[in-house]
Amino acid sequence: MSDFRIDVADLLRHPGARRELRRSAAVDGLGTPTARVVGPVELDLVLERVSEGIVVRGTIRARFEAECGVCLGEVAAEVDVAVSELYEDDAVEGDTYPLLGHVIDLEQLVRDAVLLELPLAPTCASTGGAACTPEPVDYEFDDDADASVDPRWAVLSELEL
Repeated sequence: MSDFRIDVADLLRHPGARRELRRSAAVDGLGTPTARVVGPVELDLVLERVSEGIVVRGTIRARFEAECGVCLGEVAAEVDVAVSELYEDDAVEGDTYPLLGHVIDLEQLVRDAVLLELPLAPTCASTGGAACTPEPVDYEFDDDADASVDPRWAVLSELEL
């Protein structure tokens, strides 16, 4: 059984029953093109039996690494996501998660919650660090060239309009 597959048979037999769940496990390939989760994902949840199925409430924490979009340096931070989701026999895609007999699989919930919290354009400042500035570019000019004209635009001065 995977680290995220949880047997809830005891909860299903007793309406209103609750159980705390603390777990730490790695999730392979969890990330976006701009940020990737490193290390284990930590779950601090309460599972509760309701008439429709099992409600999962609590927090999911994960550490991620990314490349700053400004200075291109490595940045790292944590995401802390609050979740409250229903697992039921007849899951509605996009709204609830499937209850598989007497087992719930938390992996898809973890993936959905963490991916939505990862930054699309991480920067040093957005991840809790000091604001960064890109390195200034030092252009070299020919001795004959006009230093007031950016060399990238110099060719335009040769156009006859």
